[in-house]
Amino acid sequence: MKSSTTTIIKRAVVGGIVSTLFMATGTFIIGETSGYEAKILITSSLSGVNMLCNTVILGSSTILALMLTLLSLSQVCRFFSHQNTLQARTGNCEG
Repeated sequence: MKSSTTTIIKRAVVGGIVSTLFMATGTFIIGETSGYEAKILITSSLSGVNMLCNTVILGSSTILALMLTLLSLSQVCRFFSHQNTLQARTGNCEG
């Protein structure tokens, strides 16, 4: 029990160090930007962010529709399978 806790703590520390180095590298590459430059960058990227959000929503709704379709088909198949089982048991197999 003690070794698993130590392993978890070591992994968390290593993950923190890696993420800190990644953030520091990104900050160094981008450099310092003034408030005005940041406003210009945000304004120019708004259309791209809007398109990204629309794409994520469209993809999520498509996946949801496909999942609901699959769920309804599995329920229909289960219903007909149950009906066929009942017909076979009762001997009423006319259709």
